[in-house]
Amino acid sequence: MGCRVSLRTIREQLSQRVGFWRALGEVAALGSGLALLPYAIFGQTWPLLADTIAYLNIIAYLYGAWRLQPGTGSWPARIGRFLLWCSLLAVLAGIITWLTLGWLDERSVLMNDMVDLPAFASPELIIINAFLFTLGTTGLLRCLIAIWTLGRRRLRWQLTFGALLIAALTNLCLPVVLFATIAAFSLGTIPVVMPLDQAANMLREALATLPDDAEPPVVQAMVEGLYNDTVRFPVNEAAPFEVAEVWGVRRISVLAADGAVIASAGAEALPLATPLPTPLAQAIQAIRAIASAEQRCVTGQPRAGILSDIAICPLDLNRFLLVERQIGMVDQLGASIGRLTASVLVNISLSWSIIAIVIATIIPIAFTISYFFARRLTKRLERLATATHQLAGGQIEMVAPLATGEDEVGQLTADFNAMAAQLRAREQALRAAAERNEQLLAANKRLIANVSHELRNPLATLRAQVEALVEDYNGQLPARELQVIEHELQRLSALIEDLFTLARADANQLKLDLVTVNVADTLQRLVKTYSPLARRLHQIEVVCEIAPEMPPVLTDPQRLEQVLINLVQNALRHTPPGGIVMIKAQREHEQVAISVIDTGPGIAGDERELVFERFYRGDASRARTTGGAGLGLAIARELVRAMNGDVRLCDAPGHGACFTVILPAITTMAPDTL
Repeated sequence: MGCRVSLRTIREQLSQRVGFWRALGEVAALGSGLALLPYAIFGQTWPLLADTIAYLNIIAYLYGAWRLQPGTGSWPARIGRFLLWCSLLAVLAGIITWLTLGWLDERSVLMNDMVDLPAFASPELIIINAFLFTLGTTGLLRCLIAIWTLGRRRLRWQLTFGALLIAALTNLCLPVVLFATIAAFSLGTIPVVMPLDQAANMLREALATLPDDAEPPVVQAMVEGLYNDTVRFPVNEAAPFEVAEVWGVRRISVLAADGAVIASAGAEALPLATPLPTPLAQAIQAIRAIASAEQRCVTGQPRAGILSDIAICPLDLNRFLLVERQIGMVDQLGASIGRLTASVLVNISLSWSIIAIVIATIIPIAFTISYFFARRLTKRLERLATATHQLAGGQIEMVAPLATGEDEVGQLTADFNAMAAQLRAREQALRAAAERNEQLLAANKRLIANVSHELRNPLATLRAQVEALVEDYNGQLPARELQVIEHELQRLSALIEDLFTLARADANQLKLDLVTVNVADTLQRLVKTYSPLARRLHQIEVVCEIAPEMPPVLTDPQRLEQVLINLVQNALRHTPPGGIVMIKAQREHEQVAISVIDTGPGIAGDERELVFERFYRGDASRARTTGGAGLGLAIARELVRAMNGDVRLCDAPGHGACFTVILPAITTMAPDTL
């Protein structure tokens, strides 16, 4: 079975940071491969295309600079480590370039025509050039990566990164635009196809250096050298920018006075020592007569046929020069594009080699200026952020008004100051209202405590008076009225007792007798008490479900029984005939959960937050004689919380309600609380 590698694995491998030596080897191998592979594929056929594609090897340097894992330690040590990496990479790249220059000379337009190979082939110069190129490309990227990393945490570094990126791109793109413009202007001053008369005159001056009695082989060698550019023309010192070679010539021939070919070079060279072909001889007859008569170069164009443009120059009495040219617009356009590309690539390669010097000068200046302006902006934003954090943390009084300005940050600061002032005013108003509410609540609690305390004595007096009347007038008082009075006295006594209990809970004066209580025994006793009554009076079944091995709890048994009775009575009150009330006990981690579940209509979502409020009754239409005062659940919660527990309302299966009492198991209590 073959090994299948997913694209995700490849992406993770390529994006992974690597160590010093691995990054060095990868960049050297990848850079050399990207530089030499185009010449192996296109070098023989399209050498200029190979030169253009070979510049993609800069991707290898940028990728290697990013892939190199950041060093540790101080910044000088990390910078020194990176400079060492660039130096070793420059030595490797320089050696590879020096070893392949001879092979590139036949496949590269730049190496063959536009670069002085003997001077460029110095190993020292190649290594220095490679070091500057490596430092310029990778060093800039590492600097930008470091600033971008800092920019993840600070806005000023993001702004500095943007300014440096613009400066770097400007330094990289400016040479491209500059040299492309220069190359475009050169097309107007030095055309890609030399004028025929200019080429003919230059060739005539070169051939005039031969003696009149030169042998045909000597003349042939001279003509071939002029066509192949192996014989250089002397440069006119008065015009140092004059081109010292001809181009765009199809064929160069030297003819004798009788029309025989003495020498010929170029495309489809004429056979030597043979007469000139008749069509060509007839075409140049008139031009040759004018050139012989005036002793100058004469050019001409054929009216029809496939003959090229021609120029005839007399050399001496027995010989004359025939120059032919035939080049179309497509070839001229290709030559123009080739010159632009070659000129831009050569100049960019030289300018990017010394870009490290430019970066060393410009980048620090750009860094200082951009950081200064970024710091001015971010200081204001940092002060605004600090004030925002204080405001979010509730420290409104510590937020002082910030200095504003006319820009967007100043407008944002002004809006923040207005918002902070409004919040400060609202907080002061809310604080004053909260203080008033606390005072009213405290007064209400004191009133309830005092009233509940004071009402106990009159209530006891009334009860004693009723009992005395019954004893004194036994059988004479109406039984129905006495029953109503006794019932109302019991309700009033229960209400006062509830209020008194709440008052003591608010004052933290509840007296609890905490002992070890067996939950199972308490629940079974409660079920035995209420099950017959619920079945007989309400046709409701009261069942109990107790998990095995229930741990005991530390609580007040009377208060716990009071809470459970309250919950059971509440469940019976809201369960229709034929329903079920379940008392369930189970262990939840280190706690004991006692749930009272009914099959009644349940509690609506908007009432779930209010059921534990004092004097709240879910069914407002109930008569007070059957609905109670709305204190049962509030008292139950206060009692359970006093016993280090809590009461919560849960969702019961079906549509009923479920109230759960949570108490800590006795195993979780510290020894000193027993």
